[in-house]
Amino acid sequence: MMAPIRWSDIPLRCWLEIIGKFIARFIALAIVIGLPFWWFMVQLAEHGWK
Repeated sequence: MMAPIRWSDIPLRCWLEIIGKFIARFIALAIVIGLPFWWFMVQLAEHGWK
C-alpha cells in the first residue's frame, strides 16, 4: 500500500519547479494569443474600421 501523499511531503524545490513550468506555459500562451490580437488592434487603430 502506498502512503497518502501530504502536501508537506513535497519539497519546496519541487513546488518551485511545478509553479515555474506553469508560469512559463501561461506566459507562452499569453504571447501566442496576445500578439495576433495586439497586431489586429494596431491595424484597426491605424486604418479604422474600413
